[in-house]
Amino acid sequence: MQDYRGDTLMTVKKSPPRLTNTALIMEGLIESEKLYRGIFEQSGIPAVVIGEDSTILLANSRFEELSGYPRGEIEEKKQWMEFVDSGDCEKSRKYLDENLKPGGWAPAQYTLGFVDRNGLVRDVSASLNLITGTRKIVLTLVDITPRKKIERMLRQNEERYQTLVKNLTTGVFRVTHELPGRFIWANPAFLSMFGYGSLTDLLKITTAGIFADIRDEGRIREELNDNGFARVEKIRLKKTDGSPLWASITAEVKQHEDGKSVWVDGTVENITERVLAEQQLKQTQLRLGELLGAVTTYSLFATDPEGILTMFNTGSERMLGYRAEDIIAKETPLLFLDASELATRTGQPESGGGSPLSGFAAFISRAKTNGCDDREWTFVKKDGTKIPADLTMTVMHNEDGVITGYLGVAQELSDQKRLEEAFRYDKLQMSGVIYNIPEPTFAIDRAGKVIAWNRAIEELSGTKAVDILGKGEYAHSVPFYQDRRPMLSNLLFATDTEIKQQGYFNIKRSSNSITAETRSMKPGGKNLIIRGIAAPIYDDTGEIAGGIESITDITEVRKKESELQDSESRFRAILDYIGSAVAIIEEDSTISYINPELEKIIGYVRDEVEGKKKWTEFVAPEDLERLSGYQHKRRMDPASVPSRYEFRFIRWDGQVRNGFLSITPIPGTGKTVVSLFDITDRVLAQDAVQRANKKLKFFSSITRHDILNQLTALKGNLELSRGAAGDAGLRESVEKELAAAEAIQNQILFTRDYQDIGIQLPEWQNVRDVILTSCNGIRLGTVTVSVLVTGVEVLADLLLVRVFHQIVDNAIRHGGKITQLRFTCQESFDELVLTCEDDGVGIPADAKEKIFNRQHSAGSGLGLFVSREILSITKISIRETGIPGKGARFEIRVPKGAYRFINEE
Repeated sequence: MQDYRGDTLMTVKKSPPRLTNTALIMEGLIESEKLYRGIFEQSGIPAVVIGEDSTILLANSRFEELSGYPRGEIEEKKQWMEFVDSGDCEKSRKYLDENLKPGGWAPAQYTLGFVDRNGLVRDVSASLNLITGTRKIVLTLVDITPRKKIERMLRQNEERYQTLVKNLTTGVFRVTHELPGRFIWANPAFLSMFGYGSLTDLLKITTAGIFADIRDEGRIREELNDNGFARVEKIRLKKTDGSPLWASITAEVKQHEDGKSVWVDGTVENITERVLAEQQLKQTQLRLGELLGAVTTYSLFATDPEGILTMFNTGSERMLGYRAEDIIAKETPLLFLDASELATRTGQPESGGGSPLSGFAAFISRAKTNGCDDREWTFVKKDGTKIPADLTMTVMHNEDGVITGYLGVAQELSDQKRLEEAFRYDKLQMSGVIYNIPEPTFAIDRAGKVIAWNRAIEELSGTKAVDILGKGEYAHSVPFYQDRRPMLSNLLFATDTEIKQQGYFNIKRSSNSITAETRSMKPGGKNLIIRGIAAPIYDDTGEIAGGIESITDITEVRKKESELQDSESRFRAILDYIGSAVAIIEEDSTISYINPELEKIIGYVRDEVEGKKKWTEFVAPEDLERLSGYQHKRRMDPASVPSRYEFRFIRWDGQVRNGFLSITPIPGTGKTVVSLFDITDRVLAQDAVQRANKKLKFFSSITRHDILNQLTALKGNLELSRGAAGDAGLRESVEKELAAAEAIQNQILFTRDYQDIGIQLPEWQNVRDVILTSCNGIRLGTVTVSVLVTGVEVLADLLLVRVFHQIVDNAIRHGGKITQLRFTCQESFDELVLTCEDDGVGIPADAKEKIFNRQHSAGSGLGLFVSREILSITKISIRETGIPGKGARFEIRVPKGAYRFINEE
């Protein structure tokens, strides 16, 4: 007879005849129990025997030590689940139930938290084994707490390392050593530096793709091969759009213990701004040299730190009679100084002791001490004539403060009036050239004459310095207004009202400077909006000598601001009437805008939120850490976090509701547009459906149990009828009835396997882990399983593991002389193809589609029919494409959006 208890078929047999030698049997049982207990005690690891109801029937001494309880308080008194950490109870109970089911599946080993008498939770590895012929389970434990602690420490260190590398502003990369070079990995700074949207895009190119000159890669590779290390201070690379990128590269070959090179690690630093600045500086220096060389009214000369002349302009040639090419890099200023005068001005050493200074050191001692030396000297011309000159020596420094040389500006004192006027002009001109090169700048004296007009303002106005220097009567305004009129430098002491009358607006004062904006017109007729910053210039006595003004073309800035304001106005008007709830969040998390729909959802009015509340105030505490983490990562790498996700938000009345959030950053700003959908009703409906499914599952289980019991009775009676039937025709009818009952039984069992599909929401699952897990419990024998899939996740039903289990199991059972199974994956244009191939007998051509039919699979429980149904939940398809006689080949095709690549380093 057969009976079904909880879907498990049990065979009921008649009791064997009673033995007559009872004493002998009892003695044997006692000896057997002693032997069993001895082995149980001496197992060396904690172990217990658990009954069908989870009661601990037997515990050894090592379990006493682990739990902290004496055996008398454990055996027949405690349930196994009392020692299991709450987070692992569901899993442990499930595995116990599976072990008690015929054909049930549970992992050979699994980890859980073990709670001892003092409440201390330890990590243990548990193994379950059903005692043959009983409903009892032997459970053995291994304390793996130290190993888990080390694993957690290693994982934390790895996470810290990954966080550090990902947050570096320097590009970090790893490439293959052999040619052609291929990228293996790069951090977000590297991807951003070269303009790649994702690591996947970078992995598609060779390393040669980032070099502007392919020969540069060859030179770096050659240095790596020779030295194992390479560093290039300055190299021209290219971005993904072909634009140039100047960088410095450091690379090092990584090797195995056997000395074989395996990959190259390196860093890239973007030095484009520095290179461009150096180029601009060279151009500026060249322009400055040309400008200084063109000055004829002053003697301008420069030396290096040792006094050797490096510049000798036209004015110096005219004043002293020497030619520049005859003395530059050969002589010092001592050539044209009066030796007797220099001897009387012998300086003291810088340290305050030792011998007095002489020669060039004495000449520049005062300038070196004070930064500048302005006094009269006697110059000796080439023909021996002596002339008085007013000489200003200035010390020149680099950006690190190191002296790079000395600059001399001299004027003959033959005409005092001309000297004072010209020297003041020259000093202002030099000040404008040296200190105001980056911005378009000009200067005027007290009479309104232009005394400085730098290169930047030449480019802005289209007027050369030689055409305007020395001119007055508002000549400096003509390039901007096509008319002579006061500019801001002429209005330094005017009132704001007077300045406005000249067409200026947005007037601001700071200390002794004025900032204002005005409209102007270039000679070509182009209208400009310019912003001027003007300040007075003072002479050595503290008297006002003129004014200096810097001008910036802000036409495009104001145009974009105006367009942005118009766009924002239109955008806000649209958002006010759009059907969904929308908010705009500033970079500091402040909410700057909410539309009426969002007012309805959160219960606040606009005036209570805009500019006053942060988005974090509306997030439920349970979700705040996750959403804050998303916000932080989004600023560094928007592609690294989801743009849509569910969370719980808090209304004005404290009610917590479920929401679906859509995040869209506004390009070029720190702002973010947020769309909120209240999905509370949907979540409640889903919960209701889940509860209903659980109830239906429960009632289905009861119904199936009752049906199977009735089938058992029916089959038993049919078996008896078949044995008693003497007529062959009747026996044949009974055989058919038994076959029909068997088919009904298989159909009922089929519904048991199918009932869990789609109950839970699909989840992202690591393909490699799922495949390896699916092989547990399958007797592979000599068959080798190769999983050549890494860093891939798919969105699928939680029964995905049973799909791969079915594929592997079918291959082992039906593949014939199979020796290997091979899993691979390949991404095509619009899908990911997961492939499972074996070297068995294959599948006949006429059966390739039939194996997925319900009729074909119903006889074997969870067949390929159900596997196809499981995959179809997330629109994943499966088909068999192998060649009969050469092996089976299953292709699982995953559409875009249902797979993603992850970094498993």
